[in-house]
Amino acid sequence: MNALKRITEVSQNMNKLAQRFDDLGGGFIKSKEDLLEIANSAERLIIAYNQNKELDIKGKLIDAHIKKMTLDFQKSQLILEKVFGERDKVLSQQFKVIDEGIRSGNSELMLMGMKTMTEYASNCPIRNFDEFKRILNDPNETLYLDF
Repeated sequence: MNALKRITEVSQNMNKLAQRFDDLGGGFIKSKEDLLEIANSAERLIIAYNQNKELDIKGKLIDAHIKKMTLDFQKSQLILEKVFGERDKVLSQQFKVIDEGIRSGNSELMLMGMKTMTEYASNCPIRNFDEFKRILNDPNETLYLDF
């Protein structure tokens, strides 16, 4: 039963009860106005109860939205860590190649390491961030990462 219908029903019942008290000459409720005040209080209580239920529902929706945002952030963070973590590994390996070239006096090895590092560093795995974001937010898309 919706709140407005329930309030109307409560109000009508209170009016009937008030009429009966008038017919009986009163009792612990001294006047029709006292009974109407009780009815009005009941109406306010029902309204407050329904507003509280609405706020609870909105609060749960907000909590769910915050959880989704947190999960989305964690997913994005993990992907970026993987993408750039892989780059770190490749670049670190090239530094080792360059260091080995320096230690051994092998200029070819040094140049090969520097060339590979330069080529790899100039290639950004996330060239178009808007496209990356669109794919990341679309559950039907597959994100392909080029290492």
